[in-house]
Amino acid sequence: MSLDFLYSVLLICIGFVCSRLVLNFLKEESDEVEQYAFYKDPWLYMYLMMVLCLSAVFFLVPNYNDVIVPLATTSIWIWLSLAFVIYIVFLLETDRLFLIVLAASSLILSFSFSGDALVFGGIVPFWADRLIVALIIFLFTFSSQWLNDLPGIFATQCLTIALGLSIVAIIGGIPHVLGFAGAGLAGVWLGYFHLDWFLGKIKINNGACMAASFIFSGLLLDGALEMAAPSMLILIMYPLTEIVWSFFRRYVFYVKRRNWSENTAYMSIAYKGASAEVLSMAVVKIGFVNVVLACFQLFSVNGFSIPLFAFVVNLWLLGMLYNADEKPKTFKEVNQDFVKNVKEGLKNIKQSVKKGKD
Repeated sequence: MSLDFLYSVLLICIGFVCSRLVLNFLKEESDEVEQYAFYKDPWLYMYLMMVLCLSAVFFLVPNYNDVIVPLATTSIWIWLSLAFVIYIVFLLETDRLFLIVLAASSLILSFSFSGDALVFGGIVPFWADRLIVALIIFLFTFSSQWLNDLPGIFATQCLTIALGLSIVAIIGGIPHVLGFAGAGLAGVWLGYFHLDWFLGKIKINNGACMAASFIFSGLLLDGALEMAAPSMLILIMYPLTEIVWSFFRRYVFYVKRRNWSENTAYMSIAYKGASAEVLSMAVVKIGFVNVVLACFQLFSVNGFSIPLFAFVVNLWLLGMLYNADEKPKTFKEVNQDFVKNVKEGLKNIKQSVKKGKD
């Protein structure tokens, strides 16, 4: 265990140094928006570093004989290639084509792993198991662009997944190779995080966020097939909570914003006056909680209780931050406000449906 920890720390350091040195040449010295240039796109260099990292880990790390579902070489190249295709299609700025490509890529990724191992433990048939996985991958990948409106938010989520994989592997929850892959990617994203949050000198676009999330989806799916699906789900609980938050604000509480990202919790809190530094630190704390819960899940006999608890905790922490500037309400007042907002939301939905029919 101690040796695995040292290897992971070494990979994080190597990834950070390489990422920081490479991205340092691409940082923006002024606040003026420059015209897009393909060779100056920071994501292309980050993608290359992620590919090199995963290739080195999966092809050079010795076989620890702790793998339940062997990861074929073709599976690795499939999801890395699909991530690149997703980004290129995003640059074409054709929304319908992008959604089709993303949906197809999610399906291909979910069926690309060899064997008949099931993510949901046989609760549903094999084909339904893979279709549900594809839907989760699609939602997780597509919604990741909603976390790119403020510095540090998306990078923090990437670090949560990467470091979470590394720590879960150290305590024996998933194969060592996945942990080393997470450690290497954590170093790459730590370099970006430093330039993005602390210095504000570099920023990737929404397409890069979705391509990165797709790469992480491959690692998380592999971890899920290694009988650690609940832990992998907990690692992405924050973006899943943001999806639910945004959906409720848009369709239940009927809060009108220009796009989905502006209805997320962190942007809702930003509109109330919270600084980007405060929000980023809050998301870092939520990420830490999720990593801890993902580790506890490995020792739980129930595969649903802790993920559900993690969702409630994420929602509660975001709610506390959202209501930080308000006077505390009694439990009765909170229930009354919630019921009132739900009724108004349902009324607005009914009116929208009637207008659509007319």
